[in-house]
Amino acid sequence: MEDSIINLYKQGKSLKQVADIVGCHKSRVWRTCRKVGIIRSVSEASKGKVLSEAHRKNISKGLRNSDKKIGNPRKSLNSDYKELTSELAYIVGVLFGDGYIYSQGIGLEVIDKDFADEFARCVKIQFGEVNIYYIKKKPLLDWRNGKTYQRKPTYMIRFGSIVAKEFLKIIETVEWVSNLPTALKIDFLRGLWDSDGCYSSKVNQILFYNKDENIIKLYANILKELLNIQGRYYKQSYNDVFKYYFGTGKNTLLFFQTIKPTIQRKLIK
Repeated sequence: MEDSIINLYKQGKSLKQVADIVGCHKSRVWRTCRKVGIIRSVSEASKGKVLSEAHRKNISKGLRNSDKKIGNPRKSLNSDYKELTSELAYIVGVLFGDGYIYSQGIGLEVIDKDFADEFARCVKIQFGEVNIYYIKKKPLLDWRNGKTYQRKPTYMIRFGSIVAKEFLKIIETVEWVSNLPTALKIDFLRGLWDSDGCYSSKVNQILFYNKDENIIKLYANILKELLNIQGRYYKQSYNDVFKYYFGTGKNTLLFFQTIKPTIQRKLIK
């Protein structure tokens, strides 16, 4: 399979196209091509780009040994951005939830300052300086009933780096998370639950919401593996969002003691 991956990628096909042809995940294609040094830069891989014969030869030789410098210089980063760290695991967890990848990098917009501060701290340690904006929201007029609703201000965190963006797009996969060491799975789960989790004091339940059933299953599998917690989930008919929940005094306490969520308003009072 590795030979097929390498040959198809050398032909100019994208990571996804190669993955679809050989029947594997895109992350495996990336790792295989990276191992032999033929990963293309963002500019080279852009849609509609036709590679010259000379360019193809450089790719086949391997970018590390090539005599031609391809693409834009990488933005200076604080650390080896491919090194597995608790900060990186947390960032990926957030990206599975409320975080997002935009044209120039990664971002997050939330109402909780403690969440914003933690995400910014992790991004700063793992990648570099971040931009934080405080955004006041204008009142929202509901055209259905004529009522005006006050909206909470938000904190927006953005980090602009094409290098980090492309890397995070590749590792933001269930496969990557499943292979993390136990300690980093906890950090991942904290980022994910900070985004999409909550606690109901009325029924003493830990709740988690996400539109992607694969993420729900990943969340459930990690809880089962690390804490031996078995919950349930179902798809809510009115908004097509999956809801996962569990709740006993023992398991609730174990969850909070192990995961240690960031957002204070979501903790047991």
